[in-house]
Amino acid sequence: MLQRCLDLSNCPQVTNTVIRAVLQGCSNLQTLQLDGCRHITDAAFQPDHSPFYALHACTSLKVVSFARCSQLTKDLVLFLVKACRSLIDINFSRCKRIHDDAIHLLLRSATDLQRLNLSFMDITDKAFTTEPSDQRNGFYAMGRALRAIDLTQSSITDVTLFALAKHCPHLEEVKLSCCSEMTDVGIEALVRSCRRLRVLDLNNCALITDRGVGMIGAYGQQLERLNLSWCMNITDKSVVDIARGCENLQELLLVWCTQLTDASIDAFLPDDATARTQVLKLNFSGCKGISAAHVEIARTKGLDIVTGS
Repeated sequence: MLQRCLDLSNCPQVTNTVIRAVLQGCSNLQTLQLDGCRHITDAAFQPDHSPFYALHACTSLKVVSFARCSQLTKDLVLFLVKACRSLIDINFSRCKRIHDDAIHLLLRSATDLQRLNLSFMDITDKAFTTEPSDQRNGFYAMGRALRAIDLTQSSITDVTLFALAKHCPHLEEVKLSCCSEMTDVGIEALVRSCRRLRVLDLNNCALITDRGVGMIGAYGQQLERLNLSWCMNITDKSVVDIARGCENLQELLLVWCTQLTDASIDAFLPDDATARTQVLKLNFSGCKGISAAHVEIARTKGLDIVTGS
């Protein structure tokens, strides 16, 4: 069959038998989406010993999504590493039975992987820590092809950010929402190394302060979207640093950053000397220090501001 993309997401009738039939019959399949197919297990992907039942699609697959497939485990990852060598995009969001050791193996082995979603999996630093034995065997390039990673609500610390900075310099999109143990030190390491970052999500990262955001302003010239919502420790200084340094920014979310004042709006007001070339959307919803009158004045000067009121 010439089927290249198949989306079976949220289909309760999908079972291991269905998946095996797809993998056996769709030899040109490149994208397989199985989000929410809660009945499938690792067995759906295990090769049959008979040559007449080869899983032909595995060699052509480039994109797979298993979000909320709660029965999948490390055995699936082992299979993907061995049989699906062309994968560039994997989504394991909410697959809580896949743990650090499996992700570590994946990063070591899937050298062409470009996008990886590990959100809501309780992943820790162990998934990203390079062991001495890895280095002796030449695994310096762990995750080097990664362009995007989603670690939303993970149990990672600065150790993971140091690893990403070291091994993944081509990252363009990093989502770290609700990673409450990261600090400014890790953010500085990340933005210093990953100069191609276009999207950075630090929503509800409680330990981030003006120091870390200042580093984003200094090194995030390519940033297009930055989410600092619920970062309660940042002040107007952070916003000024972003306004000065992130010249390509298109969207800045500052929802419930309660220390901000009208000075944060002033940082983005255009003037003849520093007129921005990019359209910028600012979200100050929940920022009680921002006055409605100042917002209206800024809007008359061309700023696109959302306040939630």
